[in-house]
Amino acid sequence: MHIVVFGGTGRIGSEVVRRALADGHQVTSVARRPPKSPVSHGSLTQVTGDATEPEVAESAVAGADAVVFAVGQPGTTSTVVRSTSISAILKGMRANGVKRLLTVSPAAVAISPKAPLLRKLWLRYFVHKQQRNPYNDVERTESELTDFADDIDWTIVRSAKLRDSGASGAYRVIPDGELRDERPVSTSDLADYLVSHVADASVHGATVTVVGPA
Repeated sequence: MHIVVFGGTGRIGSEVVRRALADGHQVTSVARRPPKSPVSHGSLTQVTGDATEPEVAESAVAGADAVVFAVGQPGTTSTVVRSTSISAILKGMRANGVKRLLTVSPAAVAISPKAPLLRKLWLRYFVHKQQRNPYNDVERTESELTDFADDIDWTIVRSAKLRDSGASGAYRVIPDGELRDERPVSTSDLADYLVSHVADASVHGATVTVVGPA
């Protein structure tokens, strides 16, 4: 399978690239800057370009079977990087007849009805105020899929707080609205979920949260 990873040199994207290659996939990694430690692999194509530019996105997804969207923007300033990128990528996917898309969002962007009261208060009155600008962009990105992408087989994958550690294989996958706690999850486990569910039709149109073991 040919998988295109946008944000392929970032914290999450680089793990997705590594895992996809290990599983025998053909991978195209797209990022605004070249990787600090370039990976040499016969099944890897590295593209340096800005995913907010429609021509970059359309060219990158040509011939792809699936797209993983792991674009991010550090900091708390106002940004439209994610939402502008996803719009360009969706346009490129439609132009090339590519249907499958998995995106990554922070779990804290949503306040689960099943969360304990203290977590709800902490998210609403601390996290969401502090992260309002980037979370607005994440919300716009998710809305682009849930409200305007009926023709795309998308899955929104929200992740708990990330740890740079090896795969545990014991992570949990929580359906939308059912999150009670947010145990940290390793980037390797998150990448495992993303790559192993690229061809999983049962999660088309679904939003899930990946968290660490209880």
